[in-house]
Formats: sequence, C-alpha cells, structure tokens
Amino acid sequence: MLTTLFLLATLIGPPWISIEYPANPLDPSTRNAYLLVHSFHHQTAVQNNVTGEALTWENGTRRTVPLRLQTTSRTGVYKLDKQWTDGTPWVLVITAGEKGHGAATALVSVDRQGVVSKVDVPSEPYRDFRVPREPNEADMAAAFRAAGGTGLASAR
Repeated sequence: MLTTLFLLATLIGPPWISIEYPANPLDPSTRNAYLLVHSFHHQTAVQNNVTGEALTWENGTRRTVPLRLQTTSRTGVYKLDKQWTDGTPWVLVITAGEKGHGAATALVSVDRQGVVSKVDVPSEPYRDFRVPREPNEADMAAAFRAAGGTGLASAR
C-alpha cells in the first residue's frame, strides 16, 4: 500500500518546499519576517497546507513550540515571524502538504544566536530527480547538531 501511495505521489508529483532566509525587506507583505517558506508542485508555486513547529532539547527533554505561518501577497509564499527564544539551538520543522500523504518537510537549524545555520529537505532519489521523504530521527539529530545542539537523546 505504501509503495502504491509513493508511486501515485510521484506520478501526480510530490510537493516541494524551500526556505528563503533572510526574507526580502522590500516586500511590504514579508517585511520583518524571520524567513519565508515557498511551496511548490513541480516547479509551480502553489498554496498548500503549510505547518510548523520549533523543537529544542533541554537536559534531554524535548520542548515544542507550534509555529504560526501567514500567507503573503505571493502564491505559495508563507511568512514566518520569530516565535522562539535565542540562547538555545532550535530545529524548525516546516511541512508543506499532508504528512503521510505527499508532504515535503524542511528542517531549519537555528543556532543559539538565532541565525540559520543549515536547511535540509530530507529526500531520496527517484528516477533522475529527488522526492521528499518524512524526516527520521537521524535527520532530526543532524539538524539539531547543525544548530550547535549536543546531547540529543531521542528526536521523535
């Protein structure tokens, strides 16, 4: 069944997600945004269900902050204002589409000073391109380490 869903998603076309950092300060609808999220179907920008959460681990305990994303004046572009604190590393987990039903997830590593240190969209090869896959524990741990985090016991 999962193979059938995977093949159907790739035939129809999986979504894609990309992160713009820093956001364009010259666009009034994105001014003062921390970053922008772009949602695509193939190469076309599309409105999508975009959700997110900020994760950190303190003393081995996972802490989660739900993120609120706002639409902008451009199709498929979402504004994310900063909703987490500096002083600890964070992983922003931002997903376009429905988890388990054709989604693309960006893992954004944010260091202790609040600066993006890495962006990754976990993916796997399919024919002559790549398709997104759901992040696993190793992906989450790598994103946390890229943000300067240590001592991660369990990511999910």
